[in-house]
Amino acid sequence: MGVSVKKMRWMAIGAAAVLLGGCSNGPKKTVSLYDRGLEIVKRMDTMAETEEYAKIMTSSQEILDIIKEIGAGDYSQPKAVYEVKLSEASAEMLFSSFGGSMDALSQELKGELLYRMTSSIPTMFSAMAGAETLAAISLITADDYFIEESVSGNLLYFYFYDSECCGAVVFSGHEDGIVSAKGAMIKNEALRQVSDLEEITQWLAENAGLMGVEIKEVSP
Repeated sequence: MGVSVKKMRWMAIGAAAVLLGGCSNGPKKTVSLYDRGLEIVKRMDTMAETEEYAKIMTSSQEILDIIKEIGAGDYSQPKAVYEVKLSEASAEMLFSSFGGSMDALSQELKGELLYRMTSSIPTMFSAMAGAETLAAISLITADDYFIEESVSGNLLYFYFYDSECCGAVVFSGHEDGIVSAKGAMIKNEALRQVSDLEEITQWLAENAGLMGVEIKEVSP
């Protein structure tokens, strides 16, 4: 039986992740998801604060102003970081709220849908601030791939700051221990006001229909 295109894709990504991670025979240093996500947020901040980069990406002055506003923040030290995990049951509740059902989907498609739903959450929150904000956010996203056997399913990390925006990174476990990380900034004044675990749990339920999710605060 031949190797599927999807399998070949993840094999190639896995090989690249190993090469980028170095080939040292010494003991491997464990890097937490907290730190990996923070590095992605910092990369997005660099994009936002680099005027030349922004001008290459868009000629809209309104969008450029929003990007500049985002880049003016300090995203080096989050005041709180929360991990959110959607279970298949919580995704089913969210999907049914839009009149759909996951019952007819194969297990593979359920996994794909769960990933897409998780990845869309940061975008959905920024969309609440308007089309220009959403366009600005879409120009300063960042991705990463690495090997970490312990990660399964989809995890959404929220990075909260005193700055204008929040950071969000979706970690998704794939075949052979490959983890993809997809980062986006979130510009949403109401979300930025969230101050503790109870408030973010309530906010996600009320504004995104995310009920029955697992939420915990994480630290370095």
